[in-house]
Amino acid sequence: MTIPFRLLTGLIFCVSSWPLHALSQSPPQGRLFVHTAQAANKPLGELGYIDYPSATYTALDSLEVNDLLVIGQDLFTAGQTLYKIDTDTGEKMDSLSGVHALQVAKWSDKLVLLAAEAPYFRVYDYGNQFQLTYAIDSSRIHGQFTDLLIQHDRAYVLIDSQLQVVDLWLQDTLYSVDHFQGPSFGKYQYLIEAGGEIYIDFSFQIFVPRFALFHLDQQRDSLIGVLFQGNYENEYPPVVVEDKIYLTGGFNHWNYLDKRFIIDDALPIFPIAYDSLSQSLFVHDLNQNEVSFYQQGNLSLPQGLNGVTRLAAFVHRTSSGLEDQKKWGISLFPNPVKEKLYVKFSANKPVNIKMLDLTGKAVIVQQLPAHQALTMFDVSYLPKGLYVVEMVFEEGVLREKIMVE
Repeated sequence: MTIPFRLLTGLIFCVSSWPLHALSQSPPQGRLFVHTAQAANKPLGELGYIDYPSATYTALDSLEVNDLLVIGQDLFTAGQTLYKIDTDTGEKMDSLSGVHALQVAKWSDKLVLLAAEAPYFRVYDYGNQFQLTYAIDSSRIHGQFTDLLIQHDRAYVLIDSQLQVVDLWLQDTLYSVDHFQGPSFGKYQYLIEAGGEIYIDFSFQIFVPRFALFHLDQQRDSLIGVLFQGNYENEYPPVVVEDKIYLTGGFNHWNYLDKRFIIDDALPIFPIAYDSLSQSLFVHDLNQNEVSFYQQGNLSLPQGLNGVTRLAAFVHRTSSGLEDQKKWGISLFPNPVKEKLYVKFSANKPVNIKMLDLTGKAVIVQQLPAHQALTMFDVSYLPKGLYVVEMVFEEGVLREKIMVE
């Protein structure tokens, strides 16, 4: 099923404090995968994607989904069955049934999974048909899991009102951090990594304020006081954008550099995902079940969906990369790359080239001289992961994903 998007054709009148404009900046290039349902707490719903820049919605399948994870061009859906989906074709490539997955995260070339049934903590090789690498004994880690975050070689697991830390190499729990005892008082909801630090979103259940944000002191293995608290609903996982952590409705956010909370909640919308390349913040309108993207102070026209957006993940487009490389006589190789990346290119004018990490930070900036056939870039010092090479021409911009291994 394909639903046409209402094209941006000109200036539109303002709504509340945010104008809806035709956007001057380049729109997102890729697919926003969304899982929608009749209610935010219902895991059974519809998995589909909004294709950008054409901005048309395509439904893929009815699935139970508790979590979404993007690795390269693959989308992993965690539910009763764990699926690996090709984001270009939408086809399921691998599956593992009966896992009852609640949360999933990437560690090196492995998947770390929290399950609703024992063993609760498992590590799989996602490149080898979900071969189980190891599982931690259920007596060591169990409870009502709410979130999972991987930083370096540690897994941080939120369980009720407790944070448990696992050493992934030692394959065992290291320590637990207790702040509030007893689930009647409240529970941890989300783990957030921003600026190399870890923050924890806490939901109070019986007292006002209903929401608080804590900072984890990783040196002392303890929580640092309440950074912020307020009577706000938090329907979606937090979204990190540069120095901002979007936590609640509207554009309310915690600025972790300035250490202050900014209230900006005039519209009934919730941030759900971010594309660093186009600097687009995707938002869901709770009243209309519509998704838009916010860019340079403007909102795009919305795309209607078949329910409440529960989860979202953006995947950059690469399917047209080879066509554009042929169009401009460009060759990037090898890909994946370990040490040296070569750019074969011949042009009459110098061309600026950037290599960006997925936060949008430029890790390599260089100008390619005119008529230079081959240029080599040393990428051996870069952390392993996905990067985007961006080259700007008069005719347009070429963006190509590069995997550093």
